[in-house]
Amino acid sequence: MIEDGDKFIMEKIPDFTHERNLQKFNYQYKISDNLLVGKADLNFSGETKTEFLRYLGNNRNSTAGEDLKDYYNSMNENLSVKQVNAESVIDRNKDVKLQYDFELKNSVIKGSNNDVLIFLNKDQEMGKLIFDSTRVSDYNFHSKYYIQSQSKLEIPKGFGVSSLPAEFKKETSNYSFDLKYVQTQNLITLNKEIK
Repeated sequence: MIEDGDKFIMEKIPDFTHERNLQKFNYQYKISDNLLVGKADLNFSGETKTEFLRYLGNNRNSTAGEDLKDYYNSMNENLSVKQVNAESVIDRNKDVKLQYDFELKNSVIKGSNNDVLIFLNKDQEMGKLIFDSTRVSDYNFHSKYYIQSQSKLEIPKGFGVSSLPAEFKKETSNYSFDLKYVQTQNLITLNKEIK
């Protein structure tokens, strides 16, 4: 309701769709000893962009790149972010685009018989959410999620793939998860969409 002299104007607050909050992640992985090393290319828009810029504004003690390195390193104890390109955070009228190099521990597990198990799902979105079993009300997130992620792992020479996880797809009127692993020649690709 908006005051207009002696009258009032009834207006609805616009409700944006989840597409406005697109977070697009592309990861390139290689195996190096017992580590996954790679490059990340991230794009944030909508409310996720606003949250990111707010974080930087509140924490900028040095450069945006250093703050973001600290931010990502604190989110995952196995992640070591090496170099961040955060030039796009200067223009608030555009999407936030970040690139960084990283090393990821505890994602390459060597077993007996020269078997290797690899975990490509680095971010594990919503993996830390824990709900009490007695909860009876819905959980409301602070914004609408829309994540598109693609992770590509280069299979080293001399290695083969014995199995990949089955596709996981869950869709309701309120959310959907779609995760799919695909092998093409010497690449394993994990495509993930959460909305």
